[in-house]
Amino acid sequence: MKKKILATAIIFGLISGILPASNIVQAAPIQKVSFDGTSSQMTEGDLVNVKLKTVNAIGSSKYIDVYYTISGTANSSDYYFHDGTGVFRLRDNELSFPLYSIDEGGLELDETVVITLQAAIDSDNNNVAIDQASKVYTHTIKDNNGPP
Repeated sequence: MKKKILATAIIFGLISGILPASNIVQAAPIQKVSFDGTSSQMTEGDLVNVKLKTVNAIGSSKYIDVYYTISGTANSSDYYFHDGTGVFRLRDNELSFPLYSIDEGGLELDETVVITLQAAIDSDNNNVAIDQASKVYTHTIKDNNGPP
């Protein structure tokens, strides 16, 4: 047992003598993307800001492309935003984007817009983790037209 420990120490000493400390590879900080809040609601005709965030800082010349899909009971006539799929580009630790609901003027049921983060890729083409606990944002648009 003592021989194994001694041999390990000798090998480590040789390796550390060969490689200067400046050449030792440092692990990159782990990135993770999520929504800052997973639900909200507003009345037709109102505006809400939806926020994405990262766990660790993004370097000054770096970015993360976050791919998403939109679903729910609302459609593009109920809100101003993209339909289907799209990409957010995070260049900072947070990204805030507006979600505006349209007042259609008639009595209807409340509707939902569901934005789901699908994938994230950094500027070096590496996959970035998505926080599974906050990868879905559900927004409820409440009807403001009561019965006459």
